[in-house]
Amino acid sequence: MPSLTPAEIQKIKQHLEQRRQQLIQEIHADRVDPDNKNFSDMAGRVRDPGDESLAIQLSDFNISAAEKRTTELSQVEAALQRIKEGTYGKCADCGGDIPPERLEVYPTAERCTYCQMRWENMCGGGRDVTPSL
Repeated sequence: MPSLTPAEIQKIKQHLEQRRQQLIQEIHADRVDPDNKNFSDMAGRVRDPGDESLAIQLSDFNISAAEKRTTELSQVEAALQRIKEGTYGKCADCGGDIPPERLEVYPTAERCTYCQMRWENMCGGGRDVTPSL
């Protein structure tokens, strides 16, 4: 499999840096947005079970979205660090090249497709069909 050219890596780096800035702005907005109401504001002072249930769901959604952005920011920063170190595009498990098509779609990918499937099967609750020795 061909490895990435310096021009391809530079293009991905620019995309990652833009995404990093966007995520930082979104995370900052989550923390300082005066319209982002807390649970008691959403439910109101007089709570009925339906309003309270909706407030809990909205609160959970906001927390989940913030956690997702924070996780993605960590992944973007890790990818930028791999570019800096010269290891970007190499699988963290087998050391082989990550297909450029995979990196184009998922620029924070740490593993080649095969190793990612194995990792998901082992860590994601699935059963790894590869025999262990």
